[in-house]
Amino acid sequence: MPAATTGNRLPPRLTRASDFRRIIRNGRRCQHAFLQLYVLPCNSRNRHTSSKGNAGFIVPDRAVHGAVKRNRVRRMMKEVFRHWWKYVLPGHDIILRARSIPENDHASFTEAVIIMLLMTAGLLTREGLERSGERLRELPEM
Repeated sequence: MPAATTGNRLPPRLTRASDFRRIIRNGRRCQHAFLQLYVLPCNSRNRHTSSKGNAGFIVPDRAVHGAVKRNRVRRMMKEVFRHWWKYVLPGHDIILRARSIPENDHASFTEAVIIMLLMTAGLLTREGLERSGERLRELPEM
């Protein structure tokens, strides 16, 4: 039986260092004080990328000190992005990179930042734009 495609799964992950370098060097960047988003259209000739797109998450040690905090931030970013992946336009490789950790490291703050970065990059579908407007009104002020 094929797996149900509910859209609540993480996108295929970027795992190769060369893919991360390629996207960071050649891709567009949108940034916030907390996160950076790098986006590059998928290269159909590269056998390591899917046609829908891939996602990668970077939380450097100099941005978030301590492995426990760093992994918490990474898990938070992945969980928020998992919910919004179904609203992202297909055909883009995306990297989310933490720049610093906010005083209130709540998932709602992370969600608001990711939504704003996806909107700025023009990566949300029409349904995603409608949902983001509703969701941003529900979230607390940053």
